[in-house]
Amino acid sequence: MFDRLLASTFGVHAIDLLAKGQSEKLIVWRGGNVTDIPIPISLADAAQGPRFVPINGEIVRTTCGLGIYLWNATG
Repeated sequence: MFDRLLASTFGVHAIDLLAKGQSEKLIVWRGGNVTDIPIPISLADAAQGPRFVPINGEIVRTTCGLGIYLWNATG
């Protein structure tokens, strides 16, 4: 249930920002509150394509630990 509430709260905050004409913000949970920060990379940089993570890195280990399926190109 918390996931839905958090997602809805993020959504409301995002719409509020757009209504104020603000964009290129990242919605975050900080100190028990929803707030926003500037996106650390430009949207133009993000549109350049995917960035890959190390196969033995923390992100892959965490997703596997959570049972999230990741396609493995090496078989």
